[in-house]
Amino acid sequence: MNTLLRKILAYIRHKPLDICLGLLFAVAIVALVMQHLETQTDDDWAQFVSAHHCVAAKFKDNASPQTAWVCDDGKRYYRWRQQL
Repeated sequence: MNTLLRKILAYIRHKPLDICLGLLFAVAIVALVMQHLETQTDDDWAQFVSAHHCVAAKFKDNASPQTAWVCDDGKRYYRWRQQL
């Protein structure tokens, strides 16, 4: 065990940038996993559409036409997964 600890400490002394980048990568992965787990995937989009009288409409924003939902509150709602 003592020799393993010495090898780890020697590696850290010789490659500090590798250790920092590895830790940064690990923190980013953990943050992305946490964000994914906190995302609410069970939404009531159909209920929202019927309650706000939303209608699917195509708009030409930027270079490509996109399908949006225009609701009675005057706002456009975009869904990244188009579920018509």
